[in-house]
Amino acid sequence: MKIVIKTICTIVLSISALTCSSFVLAADKREHPGLVRVGIDTIGIPYSYIADSNNKPYTFYVDQPSSLKNDKNVSGFDVDLFNEIARIQNIKFVYKIDTFNNLLNRLESGDLDVVISGVTITRERESKFLFTTPYLSIPMALCIRKENEDKYGSVEKIDGHVVCTKSNNTGTDFATEHLKYSTIKQYSSYVEALELVDFGLCAGTFTDAIVAQAYVDYAEDLNIKIIPLNNYVAQSIGIAVNKNRPTLLKKIQIGLDRVKNTGKIKELSLKYFHNLSYIHNPPTRVNTKSRE
Repeated sequence: MKIVIKTICTIVLSISALTCSSFVLAADKREHPGLVRVGIDTIGIPYSYIADSNNKPYTFYVDQPSSLKNDKNVSGFDVDLFNEIARIQNIKFVYKIDTFNNLLNRLESGDLDVVISGVTITRERESKFLFTTPYLSIPMALCIRKENEDKYGSVEKIDGHVVCTKSNNTGTDFATEHLKYSTIKQYSSYVEALELVDFGLCAGTFTDAIVAQAYVDYAEDLNIKIIPLNNYVAQSIGIAVNKNRPTLLKKIQIGLDRVKNTGKIKELSLKYFHNLSYIHNPPTRVNTKSRE
C-alpha cells in the first residue's frame, strides 16, 4: 500500500513539476515573443549609458535608480549603432540592461542573443561567442596622476608598482600580460580604479582610452593623465552574438557593413567621442593570438 501511495504521489508531483515548468516557459515566451534580446551595460560610457534630459550620462556609478533603467533612457555610440543596424535589417529587438560581466554570462547561457557594449574581441571570448567584424579599434590607455608622468608614464616605468584595474576586463588582461613585478588589485568598475589612482592609492590603471577620456571629461576635477599605448595592439570592438545564432550574426553583419559604408561610424564618433585621435581604423579580421 505504501508503495502504491508513494508511486501515485511521485506521478502527481512529476505532473505538477511539468505543469509548472510549462507555465514558466510559456511566460518567458510571452514576455518578448519574436524579439532579439540585446544586452547593454549602462555604465559603459560612452558606448552605452543611462541619459539625462540633455542626453548626457546620468551617472558613471553602478547604483543607478532602477526607474531609469529602461530602453527609453538608454543612449550612447553602441545604442545608436545597433538602432541603425536594426532599422536597416528590420530586426525587432528589446534592450536588456545588466552589468557587463552579467551580460556576457547571460549571452553564453542563451538568456541573451546579442551584447553590444564596447565588447573587445579576445581569444577567450571567441571561444564562447560569435562576433561581427570590428567596427572600432581603440588603444589601451595607461592612466596616472598628471604629476607622475615622469615616474609612471610608461608600461616599463609603472612595472613594479601597485596597479588598479576593473576585474574580468581587458585592462586586467593587459596588466597581467605586460607587468612582471606589479601588484594588480582588481575592483568592480573602471571608475573605482580611476578614482583610486586620483587619490594616490594606486600608481595607475589600464583601460580603454575612450572610456577613460569619457570619465575624465565628466569628472572635471580629476587629476588624471591619459597615455594611449599606441605601440601595443589596439583593442578591436565588435558585436557579440550567442553561439547558436549564426543566422542572426549574418543578418547583423550585413547591417553593420551597410552602416560602415554610409559613414555613420564617423558621424557617431564625432557625436560621442571627445578625442578622435584615439580611434584607429579597425582591421577586417582580428588576430587574437597576438594579444593574449
